[in-house]
Amino acid sequence: MGKRHKELAQIVIQTLDDLCLEPGADCPICARLSLAEARMIRAIQRLDSLVRFRKALESAPPFCRKHVKHVIKAGNAENFIQVEKGKLKAMRDALAQAWLRKSAELDELTSRALALLETQSGATSLGELQDNELTEAEARAPAEFERWEAEQQLKRLGELESELASLRYRNAVLAEENRRLKLALLGRTQ
Repeated sequence: MGKRHKELAQIVIQTLDDLCLEPGADCPICARLSLAEARMIRAIQRLDSLVRFRKALESAPPFCRKHVKHVIKAGNAENFIQVEKGKLKAMRDALAQAWLRKSAELDELTSRALALLETQSGATSLGELQDNELTEAEARAPAEFERWEAEQQLKRLGELESELASLRYRNAVLAEENRRLKLALLGRTQ
């Protein structure tokens, strides 16, 4: 049994003990999950107007229906809603095209769509986080977003540098060809 399984077993045992000792008490995992969801919604509301955040959302997998509903209910996240609708429409269109073409991608697309439609959440992994870890994760979120943005900019910079080198090479080839044509033209006129 791995270390991860032992830690998970300890969390489950503690949770069961808490429920047995305090009948009717709220589930600590659900409480932590609710806290994490509320923080996620606030972060989305704060970042929704940023173009960079929209780009990050567009490249991320779709949110589950439950969390999209929570964000819609909270309001002030129009870009988030548009992006999520766009992802679902794109998935639907890709699935329909694969079905019509009888493409080999149909199984993979169907599996991804079914996984999205499942309503199970990652309660165990979120439940393992302590309140202070959630606060640290919330504080790290902007830094991670900035890191992602920097990676995207570096990637784009690399593409631009490659394109620039290609254009410089093409320019040198054309300049050499132009020089030869001028010499040939000069040779004919003499």
